[in-house]
Amino acid sequence: MVELLVVISIISILAGALYMTINPATQQRKAKEAVLKAKTSQLCLALNACGATKDSALLCDTFAKIGVTDPTGDPPISTYTLTSNPDPTTATSIVTVTGTFGTCIYECNFNFSDGSSLKFGSKAGSVCL
Repeated sequence: MVELLVVISIISILAGALYMTINPATQQRKAKEAVLKAKTSQLCLALNACGATKDSALLCDTFAKIGVTDPTGDPPISTYTLTSNPDPTTATSIVTVTGTFGTCIYECNFNFSDGSSLKFGSKAGSVCL
């Protein structure tokens, strides 16, 4: 009888450990963040292609102008923004792409003044799994 209790307790410990490693909520969040990262990366590639062929931020400051559709809502409750920050005092024009899902934020930008782009990655302070 004691052996049976020991076996049952060992199986329960192993099952608990397995559940912790295969936590469905965490796995779903990781999958959604992977979609967010992929979509934001695609937007960044489109922004860089637009920036390489156009000489003004005003020509690449909307999703339609960079040749993509707004993917907001994929994954659900995610948002994507494309913002332009022209600075007339320094002649600096930067367009930024941002993808947000909860506390996870990915971004990149293109500087039209010197034709450089910021490396794609998670925004400082964001929390991604």
